[in-house]
Amino acid sequence: MTSYYNNFESIGREAMEALNSMLDREARFEVTGMGADGTATKVPDKICEDIIINRVRDQDLPFNIVSEEAGIVQRGYREYIMTDPLDGTYNALNGIPFYSISIATMGQDFTTLDTGFIMNLSNGDIYYSEKGKGVKKNGKPRFPARTGSHIINIGSDPDPFTAQILKMGGRRRILGCASLEMALVATGSADLVSYMSPESKIRNIDIAAGTAMIREAGGEVLDSGHKVMNMGLDVTLRDKFYAACDRKLLEDLR
Repeated sequence: MTSYYNNFESIGREAMEALNSMLDREARFEVTGMGADGTATKVPDKICEDIIINRVRDQDLPFNIVSEEAGIVQRGYREYIMTDPLDGTYNALNGIPFYSISIATMGQDFTTLDTGFIMNLSNGDIYYSEKGKGVKKNGKPRFPARTGSHIINIGSDPDPFTAQILKMGGRRRILGCASLEMALVATGSADLVSYMSPESKIRNIDIAAGTAMIREAGGEVLDSGHKVMNMGLDVTLRDKFYAACDRKLLEDLR
């Protein structure tokens, strides 16, 4: 299996440098158009997406591309790069240091997920997994652990499932970047991440890389129907999810 870590790292470094050079706050908030997923595209989103698409083309990586703004970019290959060029846009726009570039490789759906790459664009931390090779943070192997902390998207009115998690006790966090939150679970910084509130609208690009990592760490990602998450290539579809590396914890919540 070919490793594309170096390619993805160079993409992430370029995106990080580009974002750090955006000193004009007003320019960051400008809307450049409407993305293929139906949401407004702001300048930082477009910058990061252009970097990914241009790098994939320049390096002739053997993938089609599925991205937030562009949708599906066919390049004549069987496999796809599933990417959110800037996850946690609100955090990035407002100077909250928790936002990422997220890249996964797969076939037609999540059953074929292979590689997961997530980079915190505020500090350069890199989370990476390849099928059968474990999960690493900044090049060092990491493993899931029980911390007693849960990352929960609560929403304005907790639904019964979210209320069930709240009753479990422990510490709770809301961080605003699904891909990085999943990476924290896969590498032992949190037990659970849940986006099951009524307001949660998660896309394939948000969670593809995180799903690859959590599965490689021995865990699973479940959808709103408590089934194994399996999304395809359509960036307009939305669902809820929760994920953990502790299978017993998942069974207790089902």
